[in-house]
Amino acid sequence: MSRSAALIGLSEPRTAVVAAVLLIVGALNLIPGAGLLGPERLADLYGVTGSDESVLVLLRHRALLLAMLGLFLVLAAFRADWRRPALIAGLLSNVVFVLLTKAEPTTAEIARVATIDLVALPLLIVGLVLSPRRRRDREPR
Repeated sequence: MSRSAALIGLSEPRTAVVAAVLLIVGALNLIPGAGLLGPERLADLYGVTGSDESVLVLLRHRALLLAMLGLFLVLAAFRADWRRPALIAGLLSNVVFVLLTKAEPTTAEIARVATIDLVALPLLIVGLVLSPRRRRDREPR
């Protein structure tokens, strides 16, 4: 591996796989950030049209939160100490969204998003399994 790869903690193949998972899932989470651009993009993403203004505000806020999560995942690919927290955050977000969509009727667009999250789940699990836990030196009690 190159010197720069070693500097960001990608000198081992397993950490390179974890970084790739973070980049892929991060990119998937950045896509809904387009919902911040307005109701037209929300309609494209979720099939929501002519909704109550409050619902549109909530969906735009969701877009912001997913974009932030996506950015966290992407940045974690280059920061070894951020990898496990980012993978856990991504895993929780995807699991909860999939469970919510199974509990309530949804639009075809939301079902498509849930399918994408289902595809991302095994990637996140693999990333978490391959991501080494940091051991902290503990003082004896």
